[in-house]
Amino acid sequence: VLEVNTSCQLNNIYDYNDFILPSFLQTLSGSQSVEVSIFVFHGFVISLVCGLFAPLGGFFASAMKRAFRTKDFAEVLPGHGGFLDRCDCMFLICGVFMYVYYWTFLSNGNDQLRRQLFN
Repeated sequence: VLEVNTSCQLNNIYDYNDFILPSFLQTLSGSQSVEVSIFVFHGFVISLVCGLFAPLGGFFASAMKRAFRTKDFAEVLPGHGGFLDRCDCMFLICGVFMYVYYWTFLSNGNDQLRRQLFN
């Protein structure tokens, strides 16, 4: 007979911690802190930065296309013209940001952000 163990221990990134809000947010919200998990906090930071800075990826891609003197990426990367031209901002900025964010804050043994934000 097959036995299934349904109990597991969650990773500590799903634990809720008190996050002390900056003073301007304390004034707006009327609260000193908010209870949030580190998983949700990282997701918020990643989506906020990618949403705000992704248009810069489009500018960078346009500069790159001008440097190659081409209309779109179809000539530079064959087969990727239309698709890459629509998503270049996400690939360039969000990819670079995620690489830096991961190696700065999320890599194994590096809980610097947790120590700074969640006491």
